[in-house]
Amino acid sequence: FEGMSFESIGNLFSGEDPDYSPIITAVVLTTAFLAVCILIPCSPSLLSFRKIDDKAIPYTGTTSPAIESIIIYPVKSCAGISLPESEIVKTGLKFDRHWVIVGSDGRFRSQRRIPKMALITPSLPSDSSDLTLRAKDMPDISIPVIRACDKGAVIVDVGIWSDKWVGVDQGVEISKWLSEFLKEPGLRLVRMDESLIGRPTDSQYADGFLASFCDGFPFLLTSIESLEDLNRKTKEKIDMRQFRPNIVVRGAEKWAEDNWVEISVNEVVFRIVKPCSRCSIPTINQDTGERMGKEPTNALGAFRKGKHLKLDDPKWAECVFFGQNVVSESCGSVKCGDRVKILRVKKHLPTKGNKKND
Repeated sequence: FEGMSFESIGNLFSGEDPDYSPIITAVVLTTAFLAVCILIPCSPSLLSFRKIDDKAIPYTGTTSPAIESIIIYPVKSCAGISLPESEIVKTGLKFDRHWVIVGSDGRFRSQRRIPKMALITPSLPSDSSDLTLRAKDMPDISIPVIRACDKGAVIVDVGIWSDKWVGVDQGVEISKWLSEFLKEPGLRLVRMDESLIGRPTDSQYADGFLASFCDGFPFLLTSIESLEDLNRKTKEKIDMRQFRPNIVVRGAEKWAEDNWVEISVNEVVFRIVKPCSRCSIPTINQDTGERMGKEPTNALGAFRKGKHLKLDDPKWAECVFFGQNVVSESCGSVKCGDRVKILRVKKHLPTKGNKKND
């Protein structure tokens, strides 16, 4: 530290008249640094100097939906696990998308490219047990979790969209199992390690927050009422699992989540950062791993495109949207049945689409 010298430290122990100010400065700075290191993991937005949304106002209504279901996807793009409750950590729901399947090109694999990934069912992870994967006509495989601190651990790069991140390769046996079932040589299973800080979210929408191996944000929130409205417009009944949400709520008006800016569950505050644009995965049957056709994309295209919702970014004009990307301001826990308190909403409600579709 500036002003600190070996002479001043020596004077402290020699009995000579020492200058204590550098010592005090060092102690204060060190204490502050340690405090920040301790607080950041459970307060992911502490370093986010974000501007308060001036397009939001306090919610004055009485609607208070409840959490209907909580789902985690331990291995990205594989089957989900419904939970009665879940811990919230700095990267989202605990164990959500902490593992990812990576190709020989170093890029992540998903149902967009390999729909059959929907048929891989992971066990519920824990901090101490092995991870088990199951799939039809394949033997169950249990693999010990390999951590970055383990002898021989291999840290590998992981490409997720435009991001490049790192994880720990989980070994040869699971690599062979995945390559055989998914019919692609060279697949690897990679784990997000606790010692490696989470992947930053897109600063354009949520600066200073962290994510796992999800596409972009820690949580996806959807509502039962919005799905019911969508199903009134589709030729085929759509299962909520096709949208792969983390938190599903019930008890709000259809599409009400479009207008939410901040909500809270228990003492945890969540920010809704952007609507979720939908790719081809919602068209995949999660029980068969097969593409079903063009629904729900066609139905969403009639009233849920960016141009219908009056979204600001022109590149979203022809994208279809269902659900909301969300970040949390702190750690905590949520459980099914918890009430969702709406804190802030948008000043101007977006257009919901043509009246003939309502």
